[in-house]
Amino acid sequence: MARTISEIKAGIGNYYIGFSTIQALYGFTTEQVALGYDALFSKVAGSNLFFYAYAFCVYTFELILDAFRIEIKSTVDAGYIANDPWWHSVVMAFQRGDDLVLNPTTFKWSYAVIDATKQIIKRVAVRQKVDTVDSVYKVFLYVATENNGVIEALTNNDKTLLEAYVFRQKYSGVLTKIVTGTGDVVDLSITINYNPLLLTSAGLSLANNIYPVNVAIANFIKNLNDTNFGGKLNVTKLIDDIQSAEGVVDAKITQIKINDDIQAENWGTYESTNGWFSLGDITPTYQPQTL
Repeated sequence: MARTISEIKAGIGNYYIGFSTIQALYGFTTEQVALGYDALFSKVAGSNLFFYAYAFCVYTFELILDAFRIEIKSTVDAGYIANDPWWHSVVMAFQRGDDLVLNPTTFKWSYAVIDATKQIIKRVAVRQKVDTVDSVYKVFLYVATENNGVIEALTNNDKTLLEAYVFRQKYSGVLTKIVTGTGDVVDLSITINYNPLLLTSAGLSLANNIYPVNVAIANFIKNLNDTNFGGKLNVTKLIDDIQSAEGVVDAKITQIKINDDIQAENWGTYESTNGWFSLGDITPTYQPQTL
């Protein structure tokens, strides 16, 4: 970014009086030099006028460099790499009901007008892997929309529209697959060792009349869907959140069911089928803390 003329001139002037010969010529002391050029010379001094003219030339040159830098940045930004963040951005930009326009210079498809009210995709996760159906490596795009803040799968019609949009945006030869659907339902059975001074035997908080364990689990699932859509459910992190709830001394998950299937292990990580999870039944067993 170009400096101001005053900043440039001050730099030149201060550099000028930094020479020992100039200090000896004018009889400047070290204390006077520390005050700076502008404090020692009149605004109409010959050197001041010369330095101003020179500073103006430098300022003009820096403005030209700024314009050149902006042009270079625009050129660089016009290019892109079709990596996972690029796919995420492209899918989020989908506008239902609008056609795409081809730029004849860049050969990129885009919307003539950006309308956020038509951007129905609210969650995107990108996974590159082999499709188990046909054993072909593809870019899997897990997507979802929202209704009153609640995550929902795309309708069949919207999925078809999105597939047509992605087909135009992708590189030739790249295979993609749109995945959308309901969240995997997670049912939990938990044993809670609790502080009887803070919770009832049913897990109700004596302070604020809520069930802290249920709230902690619900918040964990919501935060997972909101901040890491397409991510994996980590049981250890879930237990950490449960154990941080009010009144909980210790916690152990005794059974995990996903979509009504009992999981062989009650620890580890679980990958969602459609990119997100939905909380089902919580069955807690409360045991009071023993001294």
